[in-house]
Amino acid sequence: MGMQFLPSLVHLPCISDPLGTLGVIEGPSILPFDVKRAYFIQGIPAGSVRGSHAHKELQQLIFAPSGSFDLILDDGVKLFEFRLESQSVAVVVPPGYWRTLQNFSSDAVCMVLASAMYDESDYIRDYQEFLNWKIE
Repeated sequence: MGMQFLPSLVHLPCISDPLGTLGVIEGPSILPFDVKRAYFIQGIPAGSVRGSHAHKELQQLIFAPSGSFDLILDDGVKLFEFRLESQSVAVVVPPGYWRTLQNFSSDAVCMVLASAMYDESDYIRDYQEFLNWKIE
């Protein structure tokens, strides 16, 4: 599987004035990968759980431009828990982590920047398969 990198919090520069807030995501200090895909999830019903999968190679930056939610990352041994509730804080998710998103506020938007285009073969959607893959 190669070297395991840890998830990390990054602070997104935000410039606020009376006309609103401008958030900026650029440069290797924030994004340790080139963005090939961006998507968002919104309108999440109360009590819903999203994610429930891992990626073999894909890297992601996940943040909440609106509202809040919990991001739980599992490396098969240890859990990393993040409450994303500010547009100025994001989590860099390396490959090899099972991710779960939950406890969405009614106005939550989950924004994801990804290092590659969608590729179903990169997904692991069964937790036991994920654990088996981790020990290979």
